Amino acid sequence: MLSPGYGTKHLVDLSKIDFKKLKERFKKSRKRIIAERLRGILNSKLKRLVRLNRTRIHFFEKFQQMIDAYNSGSHNVETFFDNLINFAKELDKEKKRVIAERLSEEELAVFDLLTKPDLKLSRKEKDAN
Repeated sequence: MLSPGYGTKHLVDLSKIDFKKLKERFKKSRKRIIAERLRGILNSKLKRLVRLNRTRIHFFEKFQQMIDAYNSGSHNVETFFDNLINFAKELDKEKKRVIAERLSEEELAVFDLLTKPDLKLSRKEKDAN
């Protein structure tokens, strides 16, 4: 469950969020506030995942598209919240891929670079490698 103190400074284990209870709370309270809290948590988690493995940039792009669609009025707060819940589950699955592949984060990043050759890195990222 999301408590009021959670934000970008606290790490949240997505696998420990009870999405059923969160949806119930969402229906009973200020929907925009709950959606924004979840968005903030996902943003923090996503930044960390992408920082550890640049091949995950597609998650960031998808996340930004969800936010843009909501901000443009294409989706109401209920749809946005449902999209965030589904996205949180995707991120949790991606985080668990390290365990499933039996690799460290660094090894998984190299593995992904080798198996996903269509990844487009910026000039600065290429020079850093």
